[in-house]
Amino acid sequence: MSRRPISLKAAVRIASLRIASLSKLAFESLRNGNNELAKRYICLMKRISQRINVPIPKEFIFCKKCNIPLIIGSNCRVRLNANRVKITCLGCGNIKRLSYNER
Repeated sequence: MSRRPISLKAAVRIASLRIASLSKLAFESLRNGNNELAKRYICLMKRISQRINVPIPKEFIFCKKCNIPLIIGSNCRVRLNANRVKITCLGCGNIKRLSYNER
């Protein structure tokens, strides 16, 4: 017997709940000092997001190069320019630039 397919609406709801729970777990594991587990949670979040086509929330900031959640003052540096916010990852040096209108 084959499984009954779930609707797209249900898949999006489940994916967004899992992304939210994985983001909380990533922050907790990073605060406890387990960087590898935090990286794994971010990779899982990205895979779920790409597969179901659900965006990762904008309030969750992570480095796209080294896949570590960015905690301001702990592992990233924030600088304000004339019209941009510049977030620098202290682990790999990757720079994320956001305009004031995006935030």
